[in-house]
Amino acid sequence: MQGLKFFIINLASAKERREYISRLCRKYQLDYEIIEAVNGRELSGEEIERVSDAKRSHQLLGRTLTQGEIGCALSHKKAFERMFALGLEECVILEDDAWFDERLGYLLSLRNKLPKDLEVLLLGHYRQVYLDDGFRVESPFSRRFDLNLDSTFHLKRLVGGGFGTHALYWKLKGAKKMFRHLEKIFVPYDHSTSDDKVVNVYALYPVVVETDSIFGRETSVQETNANRTKKRPKWRKYLKRFKKEILFLIPSFKGLRDYA
Repeated sequence: MQGLKFFIINLASAKERREYISRLCRKYQLDYEIIEAVNGRELSGEEIERVSDAKRSHQLLGRTLTQGEIGCALSHKKAFERMFALGLEECVILEDDAWFDERLGYLLSLRNKLPKDLEVLLLGHYRQVYLDDGFRVESPFSRRFDLNLDSTFHLKRLVGGGFGTHALYWKLKGAKKMFRHLEKIFVPYDHSTSDDKVVNVYALYPVVVETDSIFGRETSVQETNANRTKKRPKWRKYLKRFKKEILFLIPSFKGLRDYA
């Protein structure tokens, strides 16, 4: 991955995670730099009011953002600031619970095949992942677009969001757009990274970065979703996958949004 910089978001207090992700980056000879995450729990009420809007969040979500969600978005903003300071045209931002192997390097070696209008690529994403057994419900995608990068990896466009901010490949244009968008934080960060009204997003299938389950019951940059760790019978998980297919079936055949 010659010339490609990796920024790793990590809370200063999460030393075990820092050691874990640093070992992984060294194993695959990544040019990486640790970005100290913003701890949302340490933000003052005044700081939270300055960077977010509780009323607007409640209108959009039916609730206000957690301090962890605010901290997550601010942490990624810090990575963008470092990207800009170094004058980079592209970078990868990983969170400290990311897991990957040699496929990540191979996939990124194909980035000359990426569409010219791509602004961010989701290297890892999901509709839901159950951390008790790793069962995946994949992000819903458009059936009107499928770009083969090789015999294994495809690029797709999302129709119902792709959750997770643990692995993002950014082009400079997209990073600048997202940085401006985060001037005020209204929704969880992954709602924005998977929204083509915010940035021109593509999603990789199959994913090459997942979140390591050894950290599934801890909290770090983002707060763990209790629904992902709760044990459920397998049939309910398959039902969730089936419901997702039905819910997004019609949207998946609609024409793609023209992107300026």
